Amino acid sequence: MGSLSCRPLSKSFATAGRPFLLDLSSAATLCRNVIESYLVLVYLCSQPSSEEENDFQQVLWGYHEACERLKMMESAVSDSIHLSELNQIQADLKDRLINLQFFQQLPKDERLRLIDGQKFKLVKRLELCKIAGVSCQLHEAQYRYCSAFAHTAPFSISVLDAHGWRKSEFSLLFANICRHALAHLALAVHDYLKLHPDLDVDSDLRNLIAIWKGVLKWKEIPETGNSPTDENPSPHLILP
Repeated sequence: MGSLSCRPLSKSFATAGRPFLLDLSSAATLCRNVIESYLVLVYLCSQPSSEEENDFQQVLWGYHEACERLKMMESAVSDSIHLSELNQIQADLKDRLINLQFFQQLPKDERLRLIDGQKFKLVKRLELCKIAGVSCQLHEAQYRYCSAFAHTAPFSISVLDAHGWRKSEFSLLFANICRHALAHLALAVHDYLKLHPDLDVDSDLRNLIAIWKGVLKWKEIPETGNSPTDENPSPHLILP
């Protein structure tokens, strides 16, 4: 945000030096992280279709972690004494991965991406939304909006610049971002309580969860443009 005040053509240029109270970009970035974290929770709590798939998911998870750790170490501390150890861990996990029958049955291009450490799961975001019963349209809109700020895209710059540093307008944008995050946090708590039914929460939190569950699970709008209906509701993997 502060960089806008350095642009002579920016509406915020004349307000340089004034205190900025609401960091919309950081809030949107954190919100996207909450959304992604919820989908990872759904992935981790999903029941694999077979023992072979379960073994594959566990080995792939460890292999991806080893790849990321090794890449960061090579970039940041290329002369580290721990590099040889990390290389060996990665090599061992790679051998386990490529020898799994489930891995060998995957398409070649998919196998290459996994070996390269590009992915830690096969299920895509929108597929996880369907598993969780979350509206794919709503998710995509929220994710794209937050991603624009996370990557400092031209769209995010124009939004920030259009509103300048006027607190009243920024408060509305900031509150909207926070609601996106709150919705996914509520659903995460909702699922976590099903995993741990011995835990108890007060009625206010349960009411909040019920509200956001209804929002995130809003039915998709048909291609005909008709209003959403309650027919064929999407099942939730963890919760009925």
